[in-house]
Amino acid sequence: MLPQCTSVLGRQYDEYGNLHNWWDSKTQANFMERKKCFIRQYGSIVIPNTYGTHIDGRLTVGENIADNGGVRAAYRLCTMQAMKRASQDDPLRYRKIKGLEEYNEDQLFFINAAYTWCAVTRPQSMLDSILNDGHSPHRYRVNVMMANQPEFLKAFSCSTTTKMVLPQTCTLW
Repeated sequence: MLPQCTSVLGRQYDEYGNLHNWWDSKTQANFMERKKCFIRQYGSIVIPNTYGTHIDGRLTVGENIADNGGVRAAYRLCTMQAMKRASQDDPLRYRKIKGLEEYNEDQLFFINAAYTWCAVTRPQSMLDSILNDGHSPHRYRVNVMMANQPEFLKAFSCSTTTKMVLPQTCTLW
């Protein structure tokens, strides 16, 4: 996936897979600032029922960047495809999914992306995951990732008073 190729570890390898730092100093400095935003953002989350445990923003930063960049890239691709269908007057463009007729294409994209991480996690499993896993817990992978996407906020008409509107959002590119 593209975001992982240009993130924490992938940026250290060239197009042939050889270890090679191919970023200039300005790109490196910009990346480090944006990376810090993700570390702070996820690291400030206190997980309920885990004795005040925070997500380890440093441990999860690579995956958090990949999740955020991945959903952004996928959304852009879907938007381009939708515009292509619209210009060709494709009849599939108007097709609705039974039971989900109330949602538009943008909303369905984000619902589908979030569905990937549906899970029920017990507090002890959550605590073990927070301490040892390089991924943020599912709920926060979804909610923070979506809150970082202006397109999500627009699709669902999120007001500035909702929990999905964060004081600061993070983006890599």
